[in-house]
Amino acid sequence: MISRYEIEKINIPNIDEERIVFRFSDKKHFLYLLNAEELKYEGKVMGHCVGGNNYKQKIKNELSIILSIRDGKNDPHVTIEIDVPSRMVIQQQGRANQEPIKKYKNFIKEFLLFSTDFGNLDKKEIIKFLNINF
Repeated sequence: MISRYEIEKINIPNIDEERIVFRFSDKKHFLYLLNAEELKYEGKVMGHCVGGNNYKQKIKNELSIILSIRDGKNDPHVTIEIDVPSRMVIQQQGRANQEPIKKYKNFIKEFLLFSTDFGNLDKKEIIKFLNINF
């Protein structure tokens, strides 16, 4: 995926480069696809319930995709759940289930607007369509 999007490699130990979904314009943050084993860590560090069995089952059954906005030290800042059947963002949570700060909300918008072809819809319609609360 990195070469497909011409994303420069980053040297972070224990990062699977193939699961970097998107590199943000600041070049310091990236969107990382989590697997079931990593949910527990994400939930512990972020102080929310994504580490529970419910989310592991959703991933296993391919009902949800869980993404994490990470920094250059691989520290998580926002956890995003996408419902696979509807392709809608179900939730985006900052630490302790707080709303993500504006900087990270802008990153989410950047990713969604860059990575999706919406034809003739304007940006406000796209945000509404994606179920993002900004």
